[in-house]
Amino acid sequence: MSGHRAMLQRLERGFRATAAHDRRHVALPQFDVFVSEQSGDEHSLAIPLSDGGSGIDALAETFANHGRRARVEYFHDLYPGLAAALEGKGFDLEMNAPLMTLEPADFAKAEIPQGYQRLASGDGALLEH
Repeated sequence: MSGHRAMLQRLERGFRATAAHDRRHVALPQFDVFVSEQSGDEHSLAIPLSDGGSGIDALAETFANHGRRARVEYFHDLYPGLAAALEGKGFDLEMNAPLMTLEPADFAKAEIPQGYQRLASGDGALLEH
C-alpha cells in the first residue's frame, strides 16, 4: 500500500499545481482553496491537506465569501475519513471516480516478434486498420 500511497501523493502534487494555474490560492489549515475568476462553480475547488473535518466550516465560508459553491476534489485513499466528515456538514457526493495507476514497470516493452511480409493485391483490408 505504501507504493500506492506514494503514487497518489505524487499525483496529488501535480493536481495541486494544475489547480493553482490561473486561480487565486487561499491557504487554510486543512485545505488549499483555488478560486477561479471564471464563472461557474466547477472552475473553483479545494484540495485537502489533512483528513477529518476540523476545517470544513472555514472551507465553506471561504467559498461563500467568493460567491462560489464549495467543491472538494481528492483521492479517497489519502483521506479516508474526509467523505464522512463532509457529508456530516451537508456536502453531497457528486462523483466517485475510480483511479487506475500504472507503475513504470507496467510500461516496459515486451519482446514483440518482428517479421516482414510482402503485401499482395488482396491485402488492402490490412492497411485500413
